[in-house]
Amino acid sequence: MRAALAVVVALASFPAAAASPDAWAAHDAEVAKSCAEASGLVRTKTLPPVEFEAHSVTRVTGRIASGGMKGTRETMLCLFDKKTRKATVSAAPAVAGW
Repeated sequence: MRAALAVVVALASFPAAAASPDAWAAHDAEVAKSCAEASGLVRTKTLPPVEFEAHSVTRVTGRIASGGMKGTRETMLCLFDKKTRKATVSAAPAVAGW
């Protein structure tokens, strides 16, 4: 599993060479902000995104903001569409080491 993920990450990084470091920093900040907002969690943290041609993928962790599970730690996966600039989140499976 880790080897397959490493290959995907390595292959996805090749097109990244054309953009400036400032452009990538701005993109990463937009992905983090959009994914944090879409998650509905509070006190969020995101990993640096994995880049694909049309999407960026990241992990969002934080605390549930309200309801019976308020304050419980939650982990979500986020898919950011580069064309529409919208983030979609889903509960992340429990994966050791994530």
